[in-house]
Amino acid sequence: MSRIAVAILLVVTFGLSAFFTVAAQQAADAPKVRQQEIKKKVNGRLPAYYGQLVDAGQRQRIYQIQATYNPQIEALRTEIDALMTKRDTEIRNVLSPAQQQRLETLVNGAKATRAAKAAKNKKANEKQK
Repeated sequence: MSRIAVAILLVVTFGLSAFFTVAAQQAADAPKVRQQEIKKKVNGRLPAYYGQLVDAGQRQRIYQIQATYNPQIEALRTEIDALMTKRDTEIRNVLSPAQQQRLETLVNGAKATRAAKAAKNKKANEKQK
């Protein structure tokens, strides 16, 4: 064999052995990492009255269950919001332009009333302090 072929063979051999050593180490460490993730405290919010009933282990399990479902729930909420926006747009498009303008006036008037009421309540709360 030529020197180049021997050199290539050595490089490939050492490279593969290093690769398999690293892969084996990662595979051996994987269960440890998973156990650490499971043991890691997950925070959440318990349903009403559960705090009076559950122990620390049950509390963590409930938080883990919530963490599993929360991304799916948030995706569905986003989808619901998009559908509601689409629905409201289609409903508004049923109105004539004059009716749409009148609706805008009514909505803005209600917003102004709510804002004035909130400001009044804020001022009353500040006086009580």
